[in-house]
Amino acid sequence: MDGCSTGLLFLTNRILPLTALLLAAVIFTTPGSGRAAEPSLFHWQKSVEAGIDRAVKIPTAVILDAEVYESSRADLADLRLVDQDGVEQPAVIETAHILRPGTIRTAQLASQRESREEPGNLLVYRFELIGQDPAADGISLITPLHDFYRTVTVNGSPDGKIWTRLSENSLIFDSRRYPNFSLTEIPLPRGNGCRQFEIRIAIPDDRLAATLADFVRSEAPPGADAAGIDRATSRIRPFRIDRIEFWQETATAATPVVKTAISPPESWGATQDAMLHATVVEFTTRGEPLTAVTLLTPARNFIRLARLDTWTDIGKNSGAWTEAACGTLSNLQTANADVGCQTLRLPGPVAARRWRLIIENLDSAPIPVSGLAPENPLRQLIFLADAGRQYRLLFGAPSLNTPTQDDALAASLTRFRQTTGFRLCTANVGTRQYNPEFGGQNRKITATPNTFNRKLALTAGVGLLFLILAWGLFKSAGGQDLPRNRT
Repeated sequence: MDGCSTGLLFLTNRILPLTALLLAAVIFTTPGSGRAAEPSLFHWQKSVEAGIDRAVKIPTAVILDAEVYESSRADLADLRLVDQDGVEQPAVIETAHILRPGTIRTAQLASQRESREEPGNLLVYRFELIGQDPAADGISLITPLHDFYRTVTVNGSPDGKIWTRLSENSLIFDSRRYPNFSLTEIPLPRGNGCRQFEIRIAIPDDRLAATLADFVRSEAPPGADAAGIDRATSRIRPFRIDRIEFWQETATAATPVVKTAISPPESWGATQDAMLHATVVEFTTRGEPLTAVTLLTPARNFIRLARLDTWTDIGKNSGAWTEAACGTLSNLQTANADVGCQTLRLPGPVAARRWRLIIENLDSAPIPVSGLAPENPLRQLIFLADAGRQYRLLFGAPSLNTPTQDDALAASLTRFRQTTGFRLCTANVGTRQYNPEFGGQNRKITATPNTFNRKLALTAGVGLLFLILAWGLFKSAGGQDLPRNRT
């Protein structure tokens, strides 16, 4: 047998089987390679009762609560659902949605019948709807003016003979300089049946005027122009209206929106920072991702700049604050107006356990803080439940990789939603319990990061196979000595 045949035989009988064995070991011993995880790897469990009484499998949702977030990885990669026999069930984790009807606003045609000015800077307008449009649900006053406030009374009549009070002394205002507030819409009772309207625009009474003027002055930034504030709060400046628009709101088809819930903070505390002239509120959560934080306070008539930070650990005993969102917290309340926003919204869900809200007071008095209302999007684990079977949700194994999504289950969910929308069956979930298969209270696990890269391992295995094959081919071709140059 020549050298080439000997090399090929050696390659076939020795090199190829050894290489295949090594490559199989790399593939099938990689964590998260598609094998069902053993229940003994998980520290925690929750009982899941699907409540299905039909013979067919029904898509069922398990709502993930704060206990799951507190004891799982941030990406929820260590969640598994097993049945009563310990068999892992295909599942999909997604954000929960609800169907919420919307509204659309359409303008209504109206002709102006009368316009006059009465003593005391009182403006009176009369309008009549044109055509067969339904009754108006509200009006908008369009004016080129800024920094004003007025009260509006609206009377309505179906025929111009019998008049009904639809809105009395409703406040309209604009304070874009100190601070940026505006309200020029007045809702009317739905189904009022009126075709003619009388709109009376007047100067607010002394009590309301004083409230607004004091609010503007107290919340003006340091160094603001006093004359500008006086102009902004002037009650005797002539008022001008460009037009008055009538509109109607109609319901639209329900559309899916993200379902959210309020997750009370695990702990919180507020302090006053004299150097920053700010109120600092630190709070902790159980790890659920947040999309918004609402300030709870008994204070009224304020506006403040605010910032929301998250804490990031750097090493064992150090860390740093990182800005997650910023905006304005504001509130203005009168007898017939409640505007402003006391919520800071984040650009997207942010998972962190330690947070800080900084409220800049500047020269204004600190705002008393009575609490916080963090808001998080609900996430759910969906699986196909069988009637009469018991299930367990296992979690608390930080070293596991994300399981592969089941394509058949995803296709089944798509077909289900095309016929029933987002109305999934919701399972009854128990409280968090120690998993007895793991070892109970006396055995703890640590969140050791999984640094094994499966793609890198496969690439290395293929590269190794190529090198071995190349070496084998070289040996088979090099079994004979290369010819030497003869001189």
